[in-house]
Amino acid sequence: MTVAAWLLDATLGAVADAGRERAAYQAAKQRVPSDAMIGYNPASAVLLVCDAVLDARIAAAGNNLDSALQAWQKAVAAEDALSYDEPADWFYPTRESLGFALLRRQRLEDAERVFRDDLTRNRNNPRSLFGLAAALRAQKKSASRYRGNWQGPPLRIADL
Repeated sequence: MTVAAWLLDATLGAVADAGRERAAYQAAKQRVPSDAMIGYNPASAVLLVCDAVLDARIAAAGNNLDSALQAWQKAVAAEDALSYDEPADWFYPTRESLGFALLRRQRLEDAERVFRDDLTRNRNNPRSLFGLAAALRAQKKSASRYRGNWQGPPLRIADL
């Protein structure tokens, strides 16, 4: 199957189905030539980000939040190791997901730091702006500075 199917299964809580999809993904990954490139990066490097993201989603779906956090940290490290490309060779900043995982674990100062770090890399990223505001509010700090930046519909942490 596809990575998208694996993510969907994990997001919907179908952990067993996601595990089967993961096995199919691993088999397909073995067929990627060792010299394949995605943008300026070896495909193997980009797939390390994918591996960690998928592991995090499956762990979170199985309510194993500590393993999910560790996988998000691996995803961020793997993404940071990618060479710069415009647009980026990985399609979204994984710090967003790490930040929200930290929020769910009530590690508010860590979440604030991660969102601030993402915003230095991805200026005005709306999801990180939202996450930063949520982390600040949860710590009883002012988040009013960030309210005007988000122009979309109301968001909830559970939606991200």
